[in-house]
Amino acid sequence: RVLEVGNFSKELCGGTHVGRTTEIGLLRIVSEGSVGANLRRIEAATSFDAYEAFKAEQDVLEEAAAALKSRPSEVAERVRQLQKKAKEAEAALADAKRRGTAGALDEVVAGVADAGYPLVVSRVEAASGDELREVADAVRARIGGGAVVLAAEVDGRPLLLAAASQAAVDAGFDANSVIRVIAPSIGGGGGGKAGMAQAGGKDPAGIEAALRKAREMLGVG
Repeated sequence: RVLEVGNFSKELCGGTHVGRTTEIGLLRIVSEGSVGANLRRIEAATSFDAYEAFKAEQDVLEEAAAALKSRPSEVAERVRQLQKKAKEAEAALADAKRRGTAGALDEVVAGVADAGYPLVVSRVEAASGDELREVADAVRARIGGGAVVLAAEVDGRPLLLAAASQAAVDAGFDANSVIRVIAPSIGGGGGGKAGMAQAGGKDPAGIEAALRKAREMLGVG
């Protein structure tokens, strides 16, 4: 059964009444919370229900111990060890990704062209649209501003992004115009402003054609 107890200081009871506490027997609190000003609600399983609650928790603990190949008393420490290893693995992966990205950026930046401003038109690796924008920012930082037209395949879908500094826009670069011209190559569309525009599509096989159009349009093909 469930025993509900109100404010002990006022000796109020909001649930099952008993003549004496020995009638309750084994007790397992299952929830506790506020139900009003200076009033708490405690719900507890008693007697055989309490035993079943303890037994269920013990079964879960033993199952976890078996999965972790440890004794029940060692589960907490084993979990802490696994959490530590997971954090170390995540840190190592992030470091490897940073080093890999840096190396890939070197190759991308090496293809910078002169269109009256530094210009990079390239396919890159990115796991999301946000990451593609981060790559664009990183490339533009490496080339001292200028403009970029980048393409990536994310989860089987092509993405295009064009971005430029104000100096490149003043020199004639228009990201919106570039994207509108090249987006049909990937079976999609998009747009934006002169300084930043992007598009998504359905045909990743058209990425190289899109980049080729961008180079031709910008006079570096």
